[in-house]
Amino acid sequence: PSNAPIQPRPRHVIAGARYYIDELPWDAGATGIDMLPADGQFDSTAENVEAAIDTSGLAPGRHVVYVQGRDAAGEFGPPTAVFLDVGAGPDVFADGFEPSP
Repeated sequence: PSNAPIQPRPRHVIAGARYYIDELPWDAGATGIDMLPADGQFDSTAENVEAAIDTSGLAPGRHVVYVQGRDAAGEFGPPTAVFLDVGAGPDVFADGFEPSP
């Protein structure tokens, strides 16, 4: 075993972030969707990001959203995951027998 001191990893300025739903960023065919910096600019080693996630194409139930940052050199950091619970939508009637309001 080496007695060399462990060096901290360098912190990089974040240049972008993407999210992935129910697929890991490195999965073949994974499609990331760009996120926005909460303060309006990617310019720090730590950033809050935001996105409006369209859930209309997702089945009701629990989904996993992976968020991954990218630095100015184009290198991606490790993803972070959160659960997204999608509820069932209201019943939709299209047969002319809609209930009265």
